[in-house]
Amino acid sequence: MNIWRGAACAVVVVVPAQIAWAGEQPLYAPAPGWITVAKLPDTATGGTAAGPVLYDVQQRVDGATVWNYVDTALKLDTPEALSQSSNLTLAWAPDKGDLIIHQVAIIRNGEEIDALAGGQKFTVLRREQTLEQRELTGVLSATLAVEGLRVGDVLRLRMSTTVKDAALGGRAQLALPLVAEPAPIKAASYKLSWRTGDATQWKVLSGNVDAQPKRVGEFSELPIVMPIAKLAEIPEDAPGRFQRLPLIEASTFASWADVSKIMAPLYATDGTISAGSALAGEVATIKAATNDPLKRTAMALQLVQDKVRYLAVGMDGGNYVPQTPAKTWDVRYGYRGRSRARPRGHGRTGRGPRPERAGVQPCYRRCKGRRRDAVARRHRPRRAARGYSRHPGVRPCAASPHRRRRTDQDRSAPAGATDRRSGAGSR
Repeated sequence: MNIWRGAACAVVVVVPAQIAWAGEQPLYAPAPGWITVAKLPDTATGGTAAGPVLYDVQQRVDGATVWNYVDTALKLDTPEALSQSSNLTLAWAPDKGDLIIHQVAIIRNGEEIDALAGGQKFTVLRREQTLEQRELTGVLSATLAVEGLRVGDVLRLRMSTTVKDAALGGRAQLALPLVAEPAPIKAASYKLSWRTGDATQWKVLSGNVDAQPKRVGEFSELPIVMPIAKLAEIPEDAPGRFQRLPLIEASTFASWADVSKIMAPLYATDGTISAGSALAGEVATIKAATNDPLKRTAMALQLVQDKVRYLAVGMDGGNYVPQTPAKTWDVRYGYRGRSRARPRGHGRTGRGPRPERAGVQPCYRRCKGRRRDAVARRHRPRRAARGYSRHPGVRPCAASPHRRRRTDQDRSAPAGATDRRSGAGSR
């Protein structure tokens, strides 16, 4: 387990880096007053093996901002551990918040040594690791090769990130994996806090956690002792939907309807193609070519496939906010923007898509009232073994009775079984 990578995963968000934001350089400051600094376990005992000895996460939701505080300590009692874990790498989202370094310390023979006292600073890099897959994330990495480390030392890092996403309309959200037994760590803990008056909703996606919030001043706190109880063992070849991580999730969205209210305006189509523009001319050409809605759809799709290249740009809110058709046509690339250029364009040709409301499962509405065996047969082909319905882009929720029925059939079907209508094998 690379504890530094785990710490980065606790706080990283995909963001841009073409504009000079205030968060492009790490800050060096003490932890805020609401943080309870964890006590470092006794690492002098002979039974302590190399690896993580402390993992403490504290998160706070305050309005639209989420503060993520992580405290980790790693014992380096072998040359291999020293070589593998002496370089710190932290990722963060500069347009959504800051990376704040509270402490980098070396604990040696009970003495704490400030690793930054000599003026050593983190170096900021932009490493587009998925560029070959045509993705630009803009994620920044802060790296530090800690000087003076020796075998037997304990390396401790305390850091925070702040996250505020303008696309969420003043709401906040978070999700974090919880450490479960038999994780080889001496001390681990988690705490979530939020203003008592705020409508913050939370859920632990594990049946083995008994957590109860308590009020502390103006805030409510939800402490969780980790590692949590061992999860039920699942066969390694089981479908991914069964291999769920023990997560804690929190959000200030009131409901799925609230999510729709915030997100729906981002996907509005009216007025997105200006009259007299080059793209409007392409739309007019398609409309004049045929009155068949299906042929118009195919022509719009062909136009996008031929003249717009694929490039996923998760910058400046691009992970949530779709690129406008005009912008996509001007730059001739897109990802979400590319997929929106077709529906918006072919909405102008008379065949606009009707977006579904968040939290509503079309497959359930369409199949409701039919015999269960018929429903099961309908959902078996092709993607059924992976938990998808036959309706494109729709994945039934975990509680869907159709999903359970389909799963039972998939597990009992012989290898290579083929659906008569589609010819797709159950895999």
